Amino acid sequence: MSATDSTEITREEIEEAIGYEGWRRLVIALLKQHRHPIDVARIVSSSVISVKSIARRNGLEGLYATPKFVFIYTLICPLTQTVKYVGKTVDLSRRLHQHVSYPAKGPMKKWIEQLHSHRLKPKIRAIAKVKFEYGDRAEKALIEKHLKHGPLLNIRV
Repeated sequence: MSATDSTEITREEIEEAIGYEGWRRLVIALLKQHRHPIDVARIVSSSVISVKSIARRNGLEGLYATPKFVFIYTLICPLTQTVKYVGKTVDLSRRLHQHVSYPAKGPMKKWIEQLHSHRLKPKIRAIAKVKFEYGDRAEKALIEKHLKHGPLLNIRV
């Protein structure tokens, strides 16, 4: 992830533009829309811990619930039918929209832009449904399994 890529704004840049209090009000407003802290953290370029802390201090913890299950999914290239990415989510359609509309930097962004140039988008396929507390372990295991068949665009592997 390059610090010189200007397509993603940092928390510091948000705070510089609207101040800490503005940033905090933005977090609270997003939480009041019943958005999960993970989604809020992505939107405001912050850590989930910071978002949960603001929720706790403002009595907003009850607005979101930890999901019971998560899906482990693959993104498949419609041109080659190969698995390009393995991830986890509670909402497959929303996650595909996030990948297509706001691709991560680096190889993932390049691949999504290449698909866009062909007026295509990746296919998403659920490959497992696991209890929420086992999601990280299951995702890691399935990433490792798929890496045996070829490279993935996962940044954090």
